[in-house]
Amino acid sequence: MLRTSTAADIPALQALWQHCFGDPPAYTRLYFAHLWQPEQVFIAAEGPEVQAMAIWFPLQVSGRPAAYFYAVCTDPAYRSRGISRRLLAYAEASLRTRGVGQFLLVPGDAGLFRFYAAQGYTCCGTIGQAQLGQPAPGNIAPLKPEDYLVRRARCLTLPHAAYSLPLLEHQARLCALSGGGLFALGETGCAVCERAPEGALLVKELLGCDPVSGGNALLYYFHLAQGTVRFPDPNGAPFCMGKSLTQSPLYLGLAFD
Repeated sequence: MLRTSTAADIPALQALWQHCFGDPPAYTRLYFAHLWQPEQVFIAAEGPEVQAMAIWFPLQVSGRPAAYFYAVCTDPAYRSRGISRRLLAYAEASLRTRGVGQFLLVPGDAGLFRFYAAQGYTCCGTIGQAQLGQPAPGNIAPLKPEDYLVRRARCLTLPHAAYSLPLLEHQARLCALSGGGLFALGETGCAVCERAPEGALLVKELLGCDPVSGGNALLYYFHLAQGTVRFPDPNGAPFCMGKSLTQSPLYLGLAFD
């Protein structure tokens, strides 16, 4: 059966998420404690057994509603049966009846780019990425999610997906798990950072200043020696895919990966 989730499904959804992605329980608990809404999780289930799921986050693209599909997965015991394909089609049809007709997602690897291409998705956005390794002092200060949204909107003059405050608050909670967060860089820049388990810094988004110099300032702030920074780059690597978009290419950038 294809349907939206209920509170009774949460333990099975958490178990499936952790089994498929390897995320720690603290990570999944944050979503279900703060952001979960029954109608924002589509599932394939047989009785109490959840076989597959697809979460969606509400965004805006060109001022119109869009859905960012996230944590799409199928229990390994049920793969190669077309369940995820049918679940996505069901989710898209259901969302269209709610007035949401644009769809985005961030494939985790080349194989998933091919999988989603077969479902009618095309590459709609790229990302730049650079390695960091020269920590240097800079003007860095923590930012509240609402202030980050203001800076992000000012920095992004190119077509982009606009996040809501609840999504930025969730991103901040996820970053805080590793000791990261949302930061101001100088008077206009902003960045989202996570600390990787191996001791490196991942700057998930950096806007409003040179990405390498800003990233190295963040390295200095965190007392780390190396890291990676992501930033808008029309000539960068394929990053996100979309379907039925009113505008493409666009910048998604700040992924929940």
